[in-house]
Order: sequence, then C-alpha cells, then structure tokens
Amino acid sequence: MPWVYNPHVGGTKIPPKVQERVRARLASHAAKHYAGKYDRLDVRFRGALCYVDAYVQGARDPVHLVRLRYFGSEDRWTLAFYTYSHERYEPCAFVDGSFHGTRRTRSISARSTSNRPRPRACHCPAIPSPTRARVEGVQCRDCTAHHLV
Repeated sequence: MPWVYNPHVGGTKIPPKVQERVRARLASHAAKHYAGKYDRLDVRFRGALCYVDAYVQGARDPVHLVRLRYFGSEDRWTLAFYTYSHERYEPCAFVDGSFHGTRRTRSISARSTSNRPRPRACHCPAIPSPTRARVEGVQCRDCTAHHLV
C-alpha cells in the first residue's frame, strides 16, 4: 500500500509559550466577534492538539467547537470541526482550500462562520466531489459549517 500524506495525523507537541499565545489570541478573537454568545471559552491542550469549547448559560456541558493540530510553527495548523451528527471531530480545509492554515487563513476561516458568512467551498466528506459547490448560509448536517448549495 503506498504512503499517503494525511495532514490530520501527527503533529508536534505544543510548547507552553505557544499555548499561552494561542489561548490569548483565541480569547481576544472570541471576545471581539462573539461577545454575549457564550459565558466562558475553554481552550485545552493535549500533545499536538488544541481543543476549543464554549460554555453557554444554563448548559452543564460545553459546546465543542474545533480542534487545531500543531505542526511545529505558529503558522502551520490543521483544523477539524466537531460534528454532533457523528459525535467526533471531522477534518476540514481552510477557506483557501489548503489543509494547513496560517494565522491569516485561520482568521478568515473563523470569520466565514460568523454572522457574516463568506462564500466558500464545502469540503464535507459526505458531499460527493462533483456536487461540491460554492456555498454559504445554511447549516450543513454533516460538517456543521454554514452552507447554501
């Protein structure tokens, strides 16, 4: 069987200094763009992974948002959204179509799922390749991103 590169496997353990910067950057972004929509943001690190959850008022359990995978540089991460339909993290691509994102593409990706969605391609594994289209607006049941086919 030939070797195939998978950007959602592996990674490098996230150093404590990087953890501090990532936690501060995520808290700042959430406060600026999502103020009032959550009570507390929970950012956890385990090896090469960074899990981001939000707690909303009245809920005992957190809302799982995303998992970031670190690849040795603050400009090389991969992204996976938590899908409640499958109860697991599903890999996804950034807005520019790449699997590895920089600070800029992560910011654009985060903005694209805010109240002002931007057109982007759906990279749902559940949607067959020929039907992948420019999408925006309606929540996809498989990848939790907002789409309009």
